[in-house]
Amino acid sequence: MAAGGLVLDENMESSALIDVASTALDGAILVIPGDSDGSYLIQKMEGTSGIEGTVMPPSGILDAELIDQVRAWIDDGAPG
Repeated sequence: MAAGGLVLDENMESSALIDVASTALDGAILVIPGDSDGSYLIQKMEGTSGIEGTVMPPSGILDAELIDQVRAWIDDGAPG
């Protein structure tokens, strides 16, 4: 199990992310549909200052194209 109990893979249900509070940072929401900038998942993926713990994934910052795909999914309302 990953730190904070969150493991992202292709089998994960989007409901495990959408409007779910972060266990690492009080007041942070993992995915806010329509708001990628406000979504803590993106902040963790990009290593934004102010995150708690390590960047996701712990092995380092992801490829910008993958982050852009996640951003687009969130900005499109995070459809299931």
